[in-house]
Amino acid sequence: MPLWVSFALILAGILAIWIEIFVPAGGVIGLAGGGIVISAVVLGFVHHDPVTGSLVMVTALILTPTALVVGFRLFPNTFLGKRLILGKVEAWRNRTRTEDGSGGAELAAEYGLSPDNIGGMDGYAHLVGKSGEAMTVLRPSGTAIIDDARYSVVSSGEYIEKGERITVARVEGNRIVVRRARVHDTDAQTAT
Repeated sequence: MPLWVSFALILAGILAIWIEIFVPAGGVIGLAGGGIVISAVVLGFVHHDPVTGSLVMVTALILTPTALVVGFRLFPNTFLGKRLILGKVEAWRNRTRTEDGSGGAELAAEYGLSPDNIGGMDGYAHLVGKSGEAMTVLRPSGTAIIDDARYSVVSSGEYIEKGERITVARVEGNRIVVRRARVHDTDAQTAT
């Protein structure tokens, strides 16, 4: 068996490990890739002298982790990587976590994002205390109109009929939690 077959098997094993990243196979393809790399080393020792077998083993030990690390570093910059990874949103969220908390809207604009579309961080916080109307029955989730915009909302445990007035109680990440509006809630909204 020619020596190049062992090196080709190493590359095929690395490719199988990479395919495991994109195909949900429960680790089967990745394990098969690892098995292919190990088979390449075994074949290097069986069909060649110990020095050549050692060369194949060292190549596998160096090339496999190096190819995976380099691939993980380069992949986000490739065409496919840019399509699969949400870089702008994550970068914006990381910046807002590490900054002093001011400038969320400016950071969103810098990354070409609207804070209202991010959810969580600054996304829906401005809705707390606002009143609106349940567009669907909330049991406990549904749709509501708040400030002339539709939102997916969750009631705070109570059953709210379609058409009832609601008030945003709190925002939990990207969830808008509402409760049935009290009389003084709607009076405060109309006064402002």
